[in-house]
Amino acid sequence: MLKIIAIILMFGVIVFVHEFGHFLFAKLNHIRVNEFAIGMGPAIMKFGKKETQYSIRLLPIGGYCLMAGQDGEDTSEGSFDSKSVIARLSVMLAGPFFNFLLAVILSVATAHFYLIDPPVVSEVSKGGVAAVAGIEPGDEIIAINGDSVDVFREITLFRQIADLTQPVELTWLHNGEKITKTVNLTEEQGYMFGITCSPREAKNFGEELYYSLIEVRFQIETAITSVKMLFTGGVSVKDLSGPVGIGNMMSDVIDEAEETGGTKNAILSIISFMVLVSANLGVMNLLPIPALDGGRILEAYSPLGTGKIFDVPEMQKLSEKYQRSIAQICIRWSLQMGFLPLPKSVTPARIEENLNVFDFELEEADVQLIADLKGCVGYAGDPDNMPF
Repeated sequence: MLKIIAIILMFGVIVFVHEFGHFLFAKLNHIRVNEFAIGMGPAIMKFGKKETQYSIRLLPIGGYCLMAGQDGEDTSEGSFDSKSVIARLSVMLAGPFFNFLLAVILSVATAHFYLIDPPVVSEVSKGGVAAVAGIEPGDEIIAINGDSVDVFREITLFRQIADLTQPVELTWLHNGEKITKTVNLTEEQGYMFGITCSPREAKNFGEELYYSLIEVRFQIETAITSVKMLFTGGVSVKDLSGPVGIGNMMSDVIDEAEETGGTKNAILSIISFMVLVSANLGVMNLLPIPALDGGRILEAYSPLGTGKIFDVPEMQKLSEKYQRSIAQICIRWSLQMGFLPLPKSVTPARIEENLNVFDFELEEADVQLIADLKGCVGYAGDPDNMPF
């Protein structure tokens, strides 16, 4: 039960902070906010007599900021669409920015109570690639293929996403001297560099702050890399995780932390996991998908801010692969993230029509997505009878 509460609170805090960013910048830009809600579902408390109604809702899984004119149907004074492009951009960017800010604040806590992992070599495997190249304990890896390395996990990430059959350029510091050599990882050695790192405590607050910024940058870069792999075929949309999948992962993290270090480790693991989820939410919300902040940013930034960037003539300029990827991700997220409402106009027939609008045949993945939607409990072909 405690794990369920922790998972719900994690989602609640992260989504609430995101929506609070929108709310704060809407107020700063004098945009009317009709309602700011903490939680989702039926309201259990409402207050506020001026232009904004504040509510606390039954399900503590986030919240929302309902701005006047955000749907494009209200252009009166003080509405979202009546404001300048810069004002609208600042409101839309505020949500992801606040997610990144939350990740930094939480990372300071983990850097203080946890260990940091600078890319300083503690051990070198005898006969390994690194040993042959001349790397010794105490050396610091500073770049791989010209890309800077600030934490040891970046070396691990490189091994997960790179073509390890190709030569690798390693740069490291040895007694203050910068050395660069090209090495070849081998299948016989498991495509390993043959080095390990010993995490350590941060020396002072300055180092804690520095590594918290590095941590968030690492999580953002990892999320961006994952998105790139979605569009290049490196991973499938089936690999995306919604709240249930993330909740299961967090449950496993808590169990492992409790086994190894008790309650304190469990709390720190939750905070560390929140850094990952918050940074990822910030990145994913910037994707150019109509339902997300990135889509609204493109609409605000389209010619004269008319929001026509997603019209068919504009979308036809994109590659078919990109079009299909966007459609699949939108539908897959809608299905997986059950607490996010689908528009009432979304039906299997409408999805099938949209996928066919560019005259490409439905693939097996598209058919499965439509079948998944048809199979949703409570859906009987009536747009007003969606289960979300």
